[in-house]
Amino acid sequence: MSKKIKFVRIFTPPGEWGCYIDGGGYASSVKYSRNSPDEPFTVTYWNSGSDGFDFCDVYGSFRSCRTCDEYDSEENRCCAEPILVPESQVLKVLEEPGERDEVTVEYF
Repeated sequence: MSKKIKFVRIFTPPGEWGCYIDGGGYASSVKYSRNSPDEPFTVTYWNSGSDGFDFCDVYGSFRSCRTCDEYDSEENRCCAEPILVPESQVLKVLEEPGERDEVTVEYF
């Protein structure tokens, strides 16, 4: 069955919507996706604070692209390689998606 999974998203809501605590009270998600059952999964991150702050979807951290070593300022683009993980790691994440009761897991 696991070889059929192509997409997993784990969404963690904030402690309380609308109450932001300088980088603490945000919703977040991590997405694992692949095109073929024989490929590793590509990991991308999202954070609701990314609307107001620089957020790296490759590394899942608040940082400016322009201060990152993997940013090409001449071409004005990110050169970071996507994070790839094996299926076994994704299956482990599915077993333990998070500590909070409100965590939502989607997969297909």
